[in-house]
Amino acid sequence: MEMDRIICEQPPTAPGLGDELDHIILMALRKEPSRRYGSIQQLAEDIQRSMQNLPVSARPDTFWYRTGKYARRHWAGLISVGIAVAGLLVGSVLAVQQARRAERRFTQVRTIAGKFLFDFHDDIQYIPGTTKAREHMVSTARDYLDSLAAEAGNDPQLLLELATAYQRLAGIQGQPHIANLGQTGPALDSYKKAIAILEKLAARNRTREVLRRLANVYTLRAELLQFISRPKEALASATHASQLSEELLSKPAVEQADHTVAATAVTDLGSLRMAVDDLSEARTDYGKAVEYRRRAVQAYPNTETRYAYAAALEHAGFVLMRLGDLAGALDRYHEEEKIIDILSRDNPSDVRFQRLRLLLYQNLGNVYGTSEQASLGQMSWALGYYRQMQALAQEMYTADPDNQTALSDLINSLVKSANVISQDTDPLTKLELDQQALALTQKLAAGPQRDYHRIASLNGIVEADTALRDFSAAHRALDGFEALVRNQTGNLAVQSNQQRNLALVYERQAELALKEHKLDAALIAASNYLKYMGQRFADHPESMSALADLSEGWDLMTLIYKQRADGAQIRAWRQKKLDAWTDWNRRHTPNPYSKAQQEEAAGALTAADAGTRTQPQRH
Repeated sequence: MEMDRIICEQPPTAPGLGDELDHIILMALRKEPSRRYGSIQQLAEDIQRSMQNLPVSARPDTFWYRTGKYARRHWAGLISVGIAVAGLLVGSVLAVQQARRAERRFTQVRTIAGKFLFDFHDDIQYIPGTTKAREHMVSTARDYLDSLAAEAGNDPQLLLELATAYQRLAGIQGQPHIANLGQTGPALDSYKKAIAILEKLAARNRTREVLRRLANVYTLRAELLQFISRPKEALASATHASQLSEELLSKPAVEQADHTVAATAVTDLGSLRMAVDDLSEARTDYGKAVEYRRRAVQAYPNTETRYAYAAALEHAGFVLMRLGDLAGALDRYHEEEKIIDILSRDNPSDVRFQRLRLLLYQNLGNVYGTSEQASLGQMSWALGYYRQMQALAQEMYTADPDNQTALSDLINSLVKSANVISQDTDPLTKLELDQQALALTQKLAAGPQRDYHRIASLNGIVEADTALRDFSAAHRALDGFEALVRNQTGNLAVQSNQQRNLALVYERQAELALKEHKLDAALIAASNYLKYMGQRFADHPESMSALADLSEGWDLMTLIYKQRADGAQIRAWRQKKLDAWTDWNRRHTPNPYSKAQQEEAAGALTAADAGTRTQPQRH
């Protein structure tokens, strides 16, 4: 009876074969027929399905049950997928972490580069004796910038920042006329990087900001190319800058910054034209620059606009001096001097304004008495200005011996002083000054700037040695002078033209041969000098300096034929000089120099006709 009760009434217990098999057995043993398998076939099917990891009817049909069965059937694939998904999740987490680290690093690098090139550098750039510190800043900042450029992507604001930073870097490395490290090659490379970035931005959108920056970098690049004697590339860069500035000025609602960019561009073009004696075009360019700068001062009367205006006046005065308008040049320089006084009073330690005053002394000396070009002929006044230039240059160089610009100014001041000291009355002092200048050139970095100063000092040394009748020394200096000139390439700013320097070699050869009484050699050298100077004046008939140089050759010929006692030739050369200066004064407004030249030529011709032996004055 008890057995019957257990079988018929007591629910069976699970045998413990496993969850799914236990459910199959329990379903087969259920008391209610309706809840058991309907047939052996159904039981067999459930067992088969269990073995195949398919859902069985004995188990409740839930989502998780079916999912588990699916997983057991496809365990290998699901493991692979699981691994991949897990990898993606881990990778995503790592990528986010790396991106955040990269962003923090990028921001740090960006900040550090900016600090080195702007904040730190700006704090010390005008303090004497900081050139070495700036050199270390440049090296560090360059590495940071290159790292940034590799990761910059297409963010316009970041690209603008990078271009500005590369431009600043180039200026510190080698931009002329400011305290720089003399690294002209790296400076050009930095300008190239800045231009590439800005051209990329301009190709997308020619905004006013991008055009301004692009024009400015092309202008700065042109100045550097001109400085290192690559005039064709400089002219191309300056012309492109001018075209960009014209595009700026053609936009509606022109802003003052656009005038500033345009002024810089035309000033650069003017300097390049000065280098090839295209004085009329240079005067136009410089005149535009003065007007643009004047408007800037009127709208924004601050230190920077006044400084730029003073520099524009300096350029304008220089071209007027070359054209023979000495009074106009002095007007520009005196106006500039008033601005420099204000700038120096408000910023006594700013070396930019000290150097601007130094250049003013040089230019005033040139107007009053240089023998290098037409002047007022007041040599004592000129020497006074050159001595002030020398004192200021020495002060700046002593404060910062690593400053190549300060050293260059000091050398130039010595040569300028020597230039106005008569080789006839005080050749020894003249020689000492030029020798000091030549010795200092050894401290300059090798390149066109050093060659220019060596050429200028050797030119003076040859003159002095010739006057002292130390012919062996004169020949040695002349050989060095000629070798440097023949190895020159192109033009170095406005001061050094290879063809003109070669003409000066011929002039020194003629003078030396004349002192040695080698008249045939003197005549050949003087003829070579006249060949170049005659062509130069024919190409630039508006240049009084070109005519003054040509007159030097006519005076040489007069002296040579005096030694030959050839009266007809003496009269012919004096007549040529008189005719030229008379014509000049007829076509232009006469000035003290041109009047003096005409009067001297007339007096010499009268003396020749009277049979006297009046010597022509050489300037």
